[in-house]
Amino acid sequence: NQRLVGSYAEAIQKTRASFSKLAIGIGLAFGAVRRIGSAISGSIEAFRIQEQAVAKSNLVFGDYSKEIQNAASETQKLTTVGDESFISLAAQLKNLGIAQEDVIDLTNGVIGLAEKYTTVGLSQEQAAKGVANAMQGNFSTLERYIPELRTAGSETEKMAILQRNMADGFDQAKNAAQTG
Repeated sequence: NQRLVGSYAEAIQKTRASFSKLAIGIGLAFGAVRRIGSAISGSIEAFRIQEQAVAKSNLVFGDYSKEIQNAASETQKLTTVGDESFISLAAQLKNLGIAQEDVIDLTNGVIGLAEKYTTVGLSQEQAAKGVANAMQGNFSTLERYIPELRTAGSETEKMAILQRNMADGFDQAKNAAQTG
């Protein structure tokens, strides 16, 4: 009888150990399923945002929309700016009165200005407003962020300063993407 009690105790111990391993395995499986679910949810959300950006581009630019989307994809490859952000900025510029054929270059310029002057609080949206105003001869929005504009003598000089800063900033944005 002593032998039987010992083997039952041993069997119970082995069963407990098996259940413990099983519980750990189930816990790991649930954790993996949760992570997969989160990844799928993130992908669905990214797809939804992308679809909204394309719809916005089609609505604002019509036949020119494909060029905007291609430029957005190219900019995304070069910088950390997502194509949905590019499309949104391009639409903002168009709605602020920028000619359709100038939107792509100026959107990259806006991205550059925001990159270069982000430390002084210039957002992409503010940069877009400032660039749209500057294209109409009003540099006051950007003078708060680009001190050189305050001391420039003529509108031509201000435009040259703005263009240089947009180009320098876009180079910064490309470099940040490569090193970051």
